[in-house]
Amino acid sequence: MQAAQLRCCGHIVRMDDSRIPKQTFYGQLCHGSRRPGGQYKQYKDCLKATLTQCGISPSNFESLASDTELS
Repeated sequence: MQAAQLRCCGHIVRMDDSRIPKQTFYGQLCHGSRRPGGQYKQYKDCLKATLTQCGISPSNFESLASDTELS
């Protein structure tokens, strides 16, 4: 499951900036209210935990994703 998550996010990072999935991935909500009693984890929070478990620095993820070699 983690491998599929990392593969999908790597694909999104390499997308052109005009693509909707990339805009959604990097987007932030401007309006809205917070849920009382605690917040749900966002997808980015789960991705950060997965990267840490796999020994990948979240700050280096974008550069690692763009350095893939096609065989």
